Amino acid sequence: MQPQLPPGPRLPTVLQTLGWWTRTPTYLERLRRRYGSRFTMHLLGQPPFVVLSDPADLRELFTAPPDVLHPGEGARLLEPVVGPNSVILLDEDAHLEQRRLLLPAFHGDRMQRLLGLMEELTEREVGSWPAGEPVALHPRLQKLTLEIILRAVFGLDEGPRLERLRGLLTGILAFGESPVSMLPAAQRVLSGRGRLGRFERDRDAVDAELFALMAERRGEDAERDDVLAMLLAAEHDDGSPMSDAEI
Repeated sequence: MQPQLPPGPRLPTVLQTLGWWTRTPTYLERLRRRYGSRFTMHLLGQPPFVVLSDPADLRELFTAPPDVLHPGEGARLLEPVVGPNSVILLDEDAHLEQRRLLLPAFHGDRMQRLLGLMEELTEREVGSWPAGEPVALHPRLQKLTLEIILRAVFGLDEGPRLERLRGLLTGILAFGESPVSMLPAAQRVLSGRGRLGRFERDRDAVDAELFALMAERRGEDAERDDVLAMLLAAEHDDGSPMSDAEI
């Protein structure tokens, strides 16, 4: 039986896509006012999008049994950015297995030791903001998040590799704000060209840098506190380590 979807605009798909593409917050708010806290959109090259804004609906969504709702399947739009092995793209047993491997890296004494580094980076960033003036939070917090990833997750110190990854990841994050990043049909047409082509080259360069970093770390004997070190030490139930692609 075909599920009954919430109501939504009856405009042609191309016009709905343009509305979402060119003025996302305004367009979504207009639809919410007209159709309520649940409505359905149709975008080019995508299955129907059901948009929810009621906290009760969101609570039910996030607590649904994993064999009933497949959030990983619904998040496939993010695959070009996060890769096919990201835990947010997996469902059921595969998702639970990756969570089991990942969670220890974000708990325990090592994580407590990383808090000092995160606090230091946060204080440094906030200290650079002009006093008594409005600031644009999004780019500054994005910069801070990236710095925490580079230093606390990857365990990098100042040097050529950190500088290269900082520049490459900044470009990738900027592409994530483009509507093209959410339109696989457009990506198939534009692959290798323009902004998408730059994103693809940056992504490949990041992969090369991280694979080289993991190879170096696997050959080291020194004990490290960064998240990458914990992931490199993680093991599946059969005792096999996580592959570089999984990490």
